[in-house]
Amino acid sequence: MMSWSVEFDKGQIVARFDGHLDQPAGVASAKSVIGQLQKRPCALVLQVEAMTGYDRKARLAWQHLLWAHRHRIDHIVLVGGNSVVRMGASVLAMMLDLPLAHATKAELELERELDAPEPRRPRRRSQAITAAHSRGLAHG
Repeated sequence: MMSWSVEFDKGQIVARFDGHLDQPAGVASAKSVIGQLQKRPCALVLQVEAMTGYDRKARLAWQHLLWAHRHRIDHIVLVGGNSVVRMGASVLAMMLDLPLAHATKAELELERELDAPEPRRPRRRSQAITAAHSRGLAHG
């Protein structure tokens, strides 16, 4: 029995899988990812440490359903997985023409902390532009 979940977490879509992914669960989980992608483009993290395998039709469902939305996926990050699952993720990324990175849970957490956006600072106009505007030389 496969259990899965898809959620938006810290700027990424995280899909978690446990057990063997069959076609119905493949279709449902891919549609859930698409629902998240329609809200915002971002990275897709596949947490597959507890995934034992998948049906070929489940992988094909992911490929076909995500094809039209691939431009909204920045990249795919694979966390864990046995050799069969890693191969399937590689095929998926290749078919969607997306970069694939392999990571551990610890690396993923550290990356999210390091990649946190900097606080926004107000932009300052350069003194030359301000002077040009005050003399009526610039158009704005």
